Amino acid sequence: MVSSRKNQDQGRVYAVTASWRTIDEKLVEAIGNDLVPVIDKENNAVFRFGGALGGDWIGTDIVLRRANPNKQLEIFLPTPLKIYLEYYKRRVEEGEITSHQYNMLEEQLGYVKQLFPNAITESRSFTEVTQQSYFARNKRVIRGDSKHKPIDVLFAYQVNDSEGVWQAYQEALRRDVLEVHLRRPKIKETKKNQSHKILDYALNGFSLNEPINILETYPLLRDSGNLDITLP
Repeated sequence: MVSSRKNQDQGRVYAVTASWRTIDEKLVEAIGNDLVPVIDKENNAVFRFGGALGGDWIGTDIVLRRANPNKQLEIFLPTPLKIYLEYYKRRVEEGEITSHQYNMLEEQLGYVKQLFPNAITESRSFTEVTQQSYFARNKRVIRGDSKHKPIDVLFAYQVNDSEGVWQAYQEALRRDVLEVHLRRPKIKETKKNQSHKILDYALNGFSLNEPINILETYPLLRDSGNLDITLP
């Protein structure tokens, strides 16, 4: 049973699950076209993400810019945040993602952790980032937990048969989620549009080609001064 005051006052819960390896401007536009009208019309809507790169990062960024993240943002991680970021540091060393990409993720999650700590739910059931912990996270995004209600709407963006997105989509169908929207864009994987390569489009006024200054990216952080977002 969900009994927190936050959940009693909130409106519908929207979850986003999206591929991260291959994205392009059409996928960014699709996520924006789905989320922005809801943000503009539903002041109490809540948006739930999995804290990943690619589509999750973009959706979270949109909510941070346009909504009230203190009340409208939820991020479910598959492990404690420190373990999660250490995993992505190793992915940089392995050449799976770039240091720039890692910095984007660390800065976004660090920003949320400092200013909106209740928005992040860190799983204590897993001490490693694995396919098992990812899939368990996907199920919790759909089902909720003792402090978070189940979702009402799922936006799933499955690029090129992404297994994780399909698993979350199937879980939503099993749980009888009120609305399930599956987008299945086909994007040719090239060096230009792989998410760990250069992305040649602009999002909300800044280019993902360029290093991101987190103080300029998020107004609340800029207005609060030069906060230290280094995680322990």
